[in-house]
Amino acid sequence: MALYREVALAWQAIRARGQQPSPELLAQSVGPDTLATFLSTFRNADRMFRPDIDTWPVAPITAPAPPSTGYDRK
Repeated sequence: MALYREVALAWQAIRARGQQPSPELLAQSVGPDTLATFLSTFRNADRMFRPDIDTWPVAPITAPAPPSTGYDRK
């Protein structure tokens, strides 16, 4: 989640300055290795570079629900 938060905050800061987030601007903000890790970790992360996107387009990773044991039914 820290990786997600870092890139999301940088992306939003770039948008707040009125700029279009680009790989170069994000790499300057978070570092090229961090950006590369983010892009390879989050599905559809490349959407954040589309010029028609005004809000953060990448969904966070959510933890899956624990498997049912069968004993939790009432």
